[in-house]
Amino acid sequence: MGFAFFGVAFFSVNCLLLRLSVTKTKGYPFVKNLHFLLVILLYLRTIAFSTLKGIILCHKRTFYPINFITLVDCMQKILYNQNMENYITRTWVRDINESTRDFPIYFHAEKYESIGYTAHLHRNAEIYCVVKGNSHVTINEREYDLTAGQAVVINSLQVHSYKNSEGTIVSFLLIGSSFLQLFNSVYPKRTLPEFLSDPKANRPILKLIDDIATQYDDFDTFEGMGYTNLLIHHIVKAYGTEPTKKASKKFIFSEIIQYIYDHYKEDLSLTSLAEQFGYAPRSLGHMFGKYVKMDIRNFINSVRAEKVLEMKADPAHSDKTLLELALACGFNSASSFYRTYRKNFSQSR
Repeated sequence: MGFAFFGVAFFSVNCLLLRLSVTKTKGYPFVKNLHFLLVILLYLRTIAFSTLKGIILCHKRTFYPINFITLVDCMQKILYNQNMENYITRTWVRDINESTRDFPIYFHAEKYESIGYTAHLHRNAEIYCVVKGNSHVTINEREYDLTAGQAVVINSLQVHSYKNSEGTIVSFLLIGSSFLQLFNSVYPKRTLPEFLSDPKANRPILKLIDDIATQYDDFDTFEGMGYTNLLIHHIVKAYGTEPTKKASKKFIFSEIIQYIYDHYKEDLSLTSLAEQFGYAPRSLGHMFGKYVKMDIRNFINSVRAEKVLEMKADPAHSDKTLLELALACGFNSASSFYRTYRKNFSQSR
């Protein structure tokens, strides 16, 4: 009923705006004066219609936008799957979304129709499942062709991407490191298998992730731990565990990224990181740029800027100036923070 009302309202507004846009200004001085307002209304109409469309599509999914951040999650999938080329919109959604995802107590699942996702990485572990259709998954250059009922486990800071056939429905669960402490203590130097190939054995796994996606983020930390341990139980029961693989030299940069996150307040540079990890600066810079798709200096400062923005939004730091926050996060001046902000965030907020 609500969507029908909005649909009628949008149709009426469209008719009015169309009538005004074709009305001749001769004999109607007030229309001439309203041309500037008309442009603004047309622009707002476009934004509002896109938002309404997103809400309708979210309503058709297995989860619902219960707050602004969850609505942003919905919109991110819609914008990506419609292959929209609006850079500002896509990066704005991405930045808000990523700033709420990548921390140790994050626990979040979704189920939706997807054409895939470009190469990316995050600190949280992920279980990615194909509910319907086919998905070509790449994890650190290892490739898997998943069909309905199959899944992969993606560990922290592994570069991964998906390319799906039309109509493919996927689900995924992001698990913060805090929820994996029990597994790490019970199975030291072990990890979950990467490819979960048996659809029959995966049924309870997909069912649990589906339940979490339906419930969305409406559960507490203890529920997140319970779900995580139950999922791990099903995976270990069906597939066992594997020895932790030592990162190949090609993908040692995941350790470098973790080091940057842990030491962003310090005086980091290409030279200091190369010395820390035993690389020639030029080789490290080339490797990092190739696989992370970002200059290492810019990456360091983007992490620092992200931390500044997180602290700025935290009431506990409301008494601090932006300069104080920037200095606390590793910047040597406010101007260096502003340069990074303009380069990485200003177009997306």
